Amino acid sequence: MAVTINKKFGSPMSNTSLKVSSVAVLGADNASILDGNGNVLQLGNDPLAFNVSADKPQANIPMLDFGEEQYVNGVKFKRVVNGAGVSRYRIPEGTQIKSRPGGTSYDSVATSAVVLCSIDIPAGAIANGEYIDVTVTWNCPAQFGSAGTFQVYFGSTANLIQRASSGVSTSTSMAATFRISAREVNQMDLGSVSAGALVSLSTSGFAVSTGLTTNRKINTQAPFTISVVHQFSTADSAGRSVTANAVAVINTSVPSESSASNYVDPRKRPFNKNSFWNTPLSATAVLQSASDVETAAFRVNNAGQLFWGGGSVNVFQASESDPLETWFYASRADSSHYWPFPDTSQLSGTIKMRTPANIQAAASGADNNIALFSPDGRWYIEAWHYTAPANDPLGLGRHTCSSFTVHDLYGYGWPQINSDTAYTSLGTNCGVRAGGGPLLPGLVRQWEIDAGKIEHALVMILSLGKQKKTATIGVSQNASALPSVNSGGTGYKPGDVVQLVGGTGQPAEFTVTSTTVATGAVTGIWPSNTGSYTVSPGTTGLSTTALSGSGTGLTVNVTILSSTDRSTSRVWPATNVDGAYGNYAGAVPVGALFAIPPSQSVGAIFTGSISGGVLTVTAMTNGTIMAGQTVAGTTISSQSSGTTGGVGVYVVASNSVSVAAGPMYSAGLSLSSRESVVYALAIQQYGIYNMDSAPNPTSSLFLCGEDVSVETQSLVMGRLNGVMYNLYRVASVMVMVRNNAPGMPGGYGPRLVDPSDGPYPLF
Repeated sequence: MAVTINKKFGSPMSNTSLKVSSVAVLGADNASILDGNGNVLQLGNDPLAFNVSADKPQANIPMLDFGEEQYVNGVKFKRVVNGAGVSRYRIPEGTQIKSRPGGTSYDSVATSAVVLCSIDIPAGAIANGEYIDVTVTWNCPAQFGSAGTFQVYFGSTANLIQRASSGVSTSTSMAATFRISAREVNQMDLGSVSAGALVSLSTSGFAVSTGLTTNRKINTQAPFTISVVHQFSTADSAGRSVTANAVAVINTSVPSESSASNYVDPRKRPFNKNSFWNTPLSATAVLQSASDVETAAFRVNNAGQLFWGGGSVNVFQASESDPLETWFYASRADSSHYWPFPDTSQLSGTIKMRTPANIQAAASGADNNIALFSPDGRWYIEAWHYTAPANDPLGLGRHTCSSFTVHDLYGYGWPQINSDTAYTSLGTNCGVRAGGGPLLPGLVRQWEIDAGKIEHALVMILSLGKQKKTATIGVSQNASALPSVNSGGTGYKPGDVVQLVGGTGQPAEFTVTSTTVATGAVTGIWPSNTGSYTVSPGTTGLSTTALSGSGTGLTVNVTILSSTDRSTSRVWPATNVDGAYGNYAGAVPVGALFAIPPSQSVGAIFTGSISGGVLTVTAMTNGTIMAGQTVAGTTISSQSSGTTGGVGVYVVASNSVSVAAGPMYSAGLSLSSRESVVYALAIQQYGIYNMDSAPNPTSSLFLCGEDVSVETQSLVMGRLNGVMYNLYRVASVMVMVRNNAPGMPGGYGPRLVDPSDGPYPLF
């Protein structure tokens, strides 16, 4: 068996210190570890100390500098530094790990399963965006004939990757290939090395099983073993013996941050490229209609009540030359997430960190928020109710705050949030937002408006009157009581949405997260809407009806929570609701994702010119040009040539309008400015999350950083006589996304747009 490991910036480093035990047998029993030139590597005696985050995505940054090279049970890790100066370790390109032999299958027993060989993958061998190409080779000198079943699995036989059953084969050898990829939470995903079947065989006479119930979520930050098995009976294996072997080759072929021409620094667009904040909406996301309960509740009474939030958080960059100053925090929002400082109490603590001399809290609002980037660009520190040293209550000259959280800018964007989300009734706070997360993601920055493209989801604050009330019962989404599949039905696809049948009230909804290949039977669901009932629908074997797709027959088991359980007022990715939840009086869950439908004409940012009633577009920056949009005081009538909605020639209504070649924009929705088109396109392409609450009756749909000018704010909002007309026009077409769920943010399937490259996760 051969394994090829493709690396980018990974390391096996993982805030508690532990010793990683890879695989003791590496290098023994004819197994070997080779470098890129085929040379056998020496075996190391001292495993590295890993810096482990309690969050599923692990930090993988060494607590100490172990020098340029270290060996972990024979696997060499080499220190590298990225463009931001962040240091971590990776396995050099070309490293090979060969399998250790097992047994040889004979006909000595009536029914048997012999492990022919195994390959042990060390912890941290692959990280996000990296993959392992596996080749398994079987040999049977006497020909395979009808020699039984050949299996490859992880950990246990329940986790089958591949199963091939021989018909009558005259072959004496065969090989299978497959790929293991580490996705956004460092869990294994399986795919074919090339297009086609999950596993491809290089010989005929074998039938490859499909729809296997493989556990596709092996933790790649822990050691794991791939086993190759021959399962046979006496008749199958009479007169034959079968052996197998395997190898792992490590490659560093994924581009680095510094080499990507469209790379966005996480200090400008927080968090890694796999974060739900930075994931575009699916082109086929399942959307509500205007009359659906949550969308209708969002749209009601918006005239004159939509505002903006600017300057609510000041952002600072620390440097190594800044003084090392003392900070006191009254509490940490959550003691289990990223923490790059020496261990201190969750209740209160004191730390020292590099602090700019000009640091001050945001003037807007009463929260006195501060955001600070660490000198190496790795960490984002958030302080709430900040007080400057001159106002230290004890007169000790400290920077003080009520709450203090730390976020990994290369992380997922919300500690505790990943595809294995551990929701609880009480919720988890990892930042200042009511939804439990940080302030920085979702804010619009001036550089994005200037560039004509916002490549991340936005955040909004809805009034208490719009937030979903808790005065009714609903379906649990807590980790200890998640809904489960009772009977999987047939014909479903991942991303389908079903609605619960029965009970009295607003029905709960579930997103299908996994199905079998062969029949489309549902194997996994997620509660994307907890519902709101006055009479319970029941708990076991409940019927569903499809809101999208063509599946039938799915029944589910649920736990019903009481009307006092506030967790029914939120949906993924929110982990909490704020203390004012008792005043929630609407239907929009905290964490709900809203978007402008893809078919809605919004506008475009482009380079072009107008002359003689003709608009000539030579380059596109963002959006889609459509008939009916306004441009330079006239209206686009039709497109006469070129790429639909893009570069090409268009007819405009007026022959008298003349515009020299240069930057231009077109607008739908009667939007009044280029800035408002850029804002609206972000909601159409990435969506906007309800993550905070505000006193009645106002809601804020445009939250921006302190760098956004007052002029830009006015142009986005379309402020006239105290009414934010552009915000109202955008809100009038927004709908809630039905299938926003862990593992498929913004819906399932191909994305609406291709984003610029962000940082790869460091774990």
